[in-house]
Parts: sequence; structure tokens; C-alpha cells
Amino acid sequence: MKEELQRFEQFLHTKGLRMTPQRRIIAETLFATHHHIDAETLCDMVRGRNRSVSRATVYRTLSLLVESKLLDGRDYGHGYKQYEHVIGHEHHDHLICSVCGKVLEFTNESVERLQQEILDEHGYAPETYSLVIHGVCPDCRTDAPAGGAASSSAH
Repeated sequence: MKEELQRFEQFLHTKGLRMTPQRRIIAETLFATHHHIDAETLCDMVRGRNRSVSRATVYRTLSLLVESKLLDGRDYGHGYKQYEHVIGHEHHDHLICSVCGKVLEFTNESVERLQQEILDEHGYAPETYSLVIHGVCPDCRTDAPAGGAASSSAH
């Protein structure tokens, strides 16, 4: 986490901003979380540590962390972004449950090779890329009524 905080502080300095105690608490909380997290959950976690941190400060700090490329924020089809930090994490892809919203990270060497082949074939140098598959997780399929949307097959 120390490296992420130092990089964030350097980024803030280049923007003429400083690492305030509120920004530090937000960044520390986020970098200590090793799963996808939405802004409201982060707000609750941060406010549990320091009630003086406003929701607006959390959202502004999230934007700065994304701009600094220390954080990735994506809307997986639920109408809000989920965030994950990127330093120290190998490239991975995502399975998203369309029912409960669960995000499952996975890596697969065959998929990685295919993605690299596609990049090479078209002469692209990747900046960021992710395979996202929307479907229904085993728990939601088990809970779905017979004949419901969860039992239909993908095309």
C-alpha cells in the first residue's frame, strides 16, 4: 500500500494538490480492499474511520485515483461503477452475475494468449483491456424458478 500512496501523492503534487488527511484515509481504505467496491460502500467504510470525510470528498478522490491510473472504475451494467486498484494485480477478466451483481475475477492462459494474438494481429499496443462476461452465477441459477430467465441459454 505504501507504493500506491506515494504514487498518489506524487500525482497530486503534479496537479498542484496536496495529500489531505481525508484523501489519505480514502486511499488507504481503498488500497486495503482487495475486491471490487462501489463508491457508496467506500463512503460507509471511510466514514466508519472518520466521520468528517464527506461523500463529495470520496467521489472527488475516486476521480483523482482513476485519473492517476492507480484505480480502475467500471460500470458492469448495474448503473454504478465498481472500483479496484491496479498496482500489484495481474491482468484478469470478469464474470458478472446479471441477477445478484457479483463480480468474479478470473485468469485463463488460453484467453490471455488469444487477447495477445488479437492485439498483435491488429498492431495494437494495449493501454487497458478486459473481457467481461455477463451471465447468471451458480447460486442465482439454483435459486431461480423453473423456466425463469436464469435457466435460458446464451446465444
